[in-house]
Amino acid sequence: MAVHLLIIVIIVIGWNVDVRRAFRFSKMGRLIRNTSKMAIWKVDGVDEYHLPRTELLQKLEEMLKTEKVILLSTSAGTGKTTVLDLLKKRSPGTCHYVDLKIPRIPASDLVKRATNFTFGGSFNCAPEKTAIVILDDAQQKFTGKINQEFWSTLVKSKDRLPDNIRFVISATHSLRITGFAPADLGSLCKLTRNDFLLSPAEVYALLDFN
Repeated sequence: MAVHLLIIVIIVIGWNVDVRRAFRFSKMGRLIRNTSKMAIWKVDGVDEYHLPRTELLQKLEEMLKTEKVILLSTSAGTGKTTVLDLLKKRSPGTCHYVDLKIPRIPASDLVKRATNFTFGGSFNCAPEKTAIVILDDAQQKFTGKINQEFWSTLVKSKDRLPDNIRFVISATHSLRITGFAPADLGSLCKLTRNDFLLSPAEVYALLDFN
């Protein structure tokens, strides 16, 4: 009964899937080092620091087949950074990571600096290869006229983006964050808190119940 209660609690409140404590994933990879801070696993020949989140990644990848701009919107510690990291490793094309936490630089300038994509009412992208542009910590650029124009233009021009370009926006929502998400982002296809909750199978693997 206590075991089942623990599983229910983990599923309801979610879990920080960066796995910063030592757990043993006997069915998900080979443990190669175990420390007080993280567990490092060898999965398919690649060092991993977290749960594979296979179902969540498959859902995101299916969305990317048809949607050019996707929003990941959930609270801190629920695994957005983990999923972005795994997406970069799994993507067959190029992934451009844009850290929007950098202060005093508009989102449009950070995107241009990281990707060479130009911003000026529309997005001009190199057509010769597939690219995913990851905009992390987007909530840091929700305020200010220039930033608001950036989000508005991105959303309104998404249908005109080249077929080989995808944007993944990751935003933390919290009552402590000043400013609200631009209304334009509400029209995007999104993954939210419920999507990031661990499945029962992932909880069992995490706690190593056999």
